[in-house]
Amino acid sequence: MEHLQICLSGMNTIDQIAANTRQFEPLTDRELFALSNVRDIIEKNTAVSCTGCRYCEPHCPVQIAIPDYFKMYNEISRFPDEDWKIKPVYHQLSLSRGKASKCLSCRECEKHCPQHIRISDMMNQVASALE
Repeated sequence: MEHLQICLSGMNTIDQIAANTRQFEPLTDRELFALSNVRDIIEKNTAVSCTGCRYCEPHCPVQIAIPDYFKMYNEISRFPDEDWKIKPVYHQLSLSRGKASKCLSCRECEKHCPQHIRISDMMNQVASALE
C-alpha cells in the first residue's frame, strides 16, 4: 500500500486520530449524486460563500466584523421576513465594530480571503440590506 501524507486538525486524542484515519468505503454514485444536489441547494441559498475563517478581519483598517456581517446577510437573504430579528443584532455589533457602510474599499481584506470574495463590493450589499 502506498503511504499518503495528510494533515488532520481538530483532534486531541489517539482515539480521535484512529477514528479519523481508519479505512473507509468510497461513496456510491447515488450518494455522490445526493451530495451534489445538497451542495447546489446550499450554494443557491447562500448570498456570500464566506466560511467565517476570519483571515480578512485583522487587515480591515476600520475593524469591520466582516464574517459576522456576511453571516447576517446570508440569513436575511434566505429569510427576508425575519429582518426584524437580524437587523437589531447587526446594529448592536456595529456599535463596537463599525457599520458595513464604513468600508473604505481598500481591498486589504480581500488579499487574505481564501474564497476570493470581493469583500469591498459585498459590503455595499450588506449595508443596503442591514442598515
